[in-house]
Amino acid sequence: MLFRSAEIDRIEALVADGAAPPRVLVRVRPGVEAHTHEYIETGGEDSKFGFGLDSGEALAAVRRITAHGALVFGGLHCHIGSQVFRLDAFGRAVERMVGLIAAVEAETGATVDELNLGGGLGIRYMSEDDPPAVGEYATAVHAAVDAALTDAGVRSRPRVTVEPGRSIAGRAGLTLYT
Repeated sequence: MLFRSAEIDRIEALVADGAAPPRVLVRVRPGVEAHTHEYIETGGEDSKFGFGLDSGEALAAVRRITAHGALVFGGLHCHIGSQVFRLDAFGRAVERMVGLIAAVEAETGATVDELNLGGGLGIRYMSEDDPPAVGEYATAVHAAVDAALTDAGVRSRPRVTVEPGRSIAGRAGLTLYT
């Protein structure tokens, strides 16, 4: 069965018409609960953002990208939600994504050059909010990635990227209400 994706179809058509093959990351729904508001939780298997991990869609997308050559497989991306205060949720996402790295290597022979863990680190909006500091987050993510890669025994040593968003920009704003 051939895996179909409207996004991949469109990019392959552009390349067939002469566009240069782009480097792409595969956006994955890792099936991780972020313990945030349901409207801003994007990492669950039922989210509309990305290819499902548990369903096999994510691995199928990577297989298609690496097999056809119209796109350059650059790595994997996930985003579990916004306003996430619990570092263990990011750790579970790392474990799930590194499991996918192992499957990518086994199924396609490709290595994963980049692992983008998205953003979502929460900030203090209310006095009772107690988000982790950016440094705590960075330490936890790096430790989780190092441990998961070692445990999985994979060849890939991806560059780890994140999207800090409001966790670094939020303090620059102020909202006043009347």
